[in-house]
Amino acid sequence: MDLLINLIIGGFLIGTGFLVKANPMTIAGYNTMSEEKRKKVDIEGLSSMMRNHLIAMGLLVIVGGLILDWMGWQNMSGVWLIVAVMVPIPFMLIQAQKYDHNKRSPGKLAVVIAFVVILFVGTGGFLYYSSQPAQITVDGRTIAISGFFGTKAEVESARQVNEIGKIGLKTNGFHMGDVYKGHFMVEQLGECLLFLQSTKGPFIEIITTDGKKIMVNGVDDSIAKVILEK
Repeated sequence: MDLLINLIIGGFLIGTGFLVKANPMTIAGYNTMSEEKRKKVDIEGLSSMMRNHLIAMGLLVIVGGLILDWMGWQNMSGVWLIVAVMVPIPFMLIQAQKYDHNKRSPGKLAVVIAFVVILFVGTGGFLYYSSQPAQITVDGRTIAISGFFGTKAEVESARQVNEIGKIGLKTNGFHMGDVYKGHFMVEQLGECLLFLQSTKGPFIEIITTDGKKIMVNGVDDSIAKVILEK
């Protein structure tokens, strides 16, 4: 499934590259300029540069995904997708400035640089925060899991299992390497809410009073013991 996502997104990027070259009016910013300002933009060079960047990004996503799949590192496909898309974008934005010959204020360049910095810092912060173990608290039969896709529910039963089925389609979640957070389809279990730091066991399988399945691992032994006593 991760490979399929890479193929779809890679194909979309390549298609978008050809589109901006064939129809430069689809380029954000250029399509909102006045006719006078458009005349001062090297649209031939700009559209060619953007086409080349987008096609290269699409090929990176596809080829990288295929190589990871061939090597058996499918879990890294999500990481590669983020890197292959997010890293080239700032360079494309900066390079695009040289094709715009309109008089620019220093503030405009500062905005572009600030956007690039925020993009990198924000992406890095998001990945770091998302990859941290879920914080779990237990109060009676109520379990509260904080962070992304956190939840609060009443525990019907809990048990420790050493293996789970193959993790498949992500319906609403985050996946990077062996970290899974959110809603995923799991073989033999159906839809589960996952808070996994590793695809290796042991895992704690929690069934809530409304029939939902939650799988967690990587939690403190003391918390795990309290959960399993429910």
